[in-house]
Amino acid sequence: MVTSDKLQLLISTKNNFKNVLNSYQENAITEKTPFSQYPKIAEKLMSNENEGEKFLINDAQYLFYYGSRLQQIDKILEHLDVSINDFKNMFGYCTNNTDENVQKFVNFINNNKMELKNISYMFTNNAQITTISKINTSLVEDAAFLFAYCSSLVTLPALNFSSVKSLNNIVKSCSKLQNLGGFEDLGKAYSQQTNNFANYKLDLSSNNLLTHDSLMNVINGLYDLNITYNVYDEEKNLGSGILYEQQLQLGETNIAKLNDEDIAIATSKGWIVL
Repeated sequence: MVTSDKLQLLISTKNNFKNVLNSYQENAITEKTPFSQYPKIAEKLMSNENEGEKFLINDAQYLFYYGSRLQQIDKILEHLDVSINDFKNMFGYCTNNTDENVQKFVNFINNNKMELKNISYMFTNNAQITTISKINTSLVEDAAFLFAYCSSLVTLPALNFSSVKSLNNIVKSCSKLQNLGGFEDLGKAYSQQTNNFANYKLDLSSNNLLTHDSLMNVINGLYDLNITYNVYDEEKNLGSGILYEQQLQLGETNIAKLNDEDIAIATSKGWIVL
């Protein structure tokens, strides 16, 4: 290796080292910090010896992606910044993730009253998890592909989706999903003035084991889009908006479990049942 290549490698290593340390604690390394001090700073951060202050991990995106660092989940959660609200792909493609690890994470979120906003792809392709307990999702805006391809998932609790604006493919290919508490107030936050807007569609057509009760939990939890879009109410003589219908895609197998009255509950609220 020529000298110029060695220097380039050293610069690259220094930058990577800096980025890692700053992910634990903001501005742990500045432009003026000598490279010779990096190991000492790293030792202090990891051993929690910096005057009793623990380092904070302030970026949860891709934190355990593809199963990396799952063995250190207890330690990592101890240092996770509770002000974080973006968890995109946090456990994405963790095919070795377990219900126990998920419960640890849920407990951490609930105990610290964290305000989740982006949970898209968070558990995508977690092939071993079977359930998740109640979690505060009232401020979540993006839940796209949240549980997609979780092939062992059987049970999901009711989730507050009153702020959700994107949930496409949320439970895609969860072929064992049976028990679903529903997505409470889904549609309340919709603002796009387009019929059948892709991000607003709730697709359960690949979840053919859903029980009748689960399907009714979903239907009853849907928000009335007539209210969302301020459609004219003749009885109250209020409203001037236009209804933009959105899709509830159940598929033939699930629709066969419902009667006309069940489906009418959804359609009366502006949802097209497919």
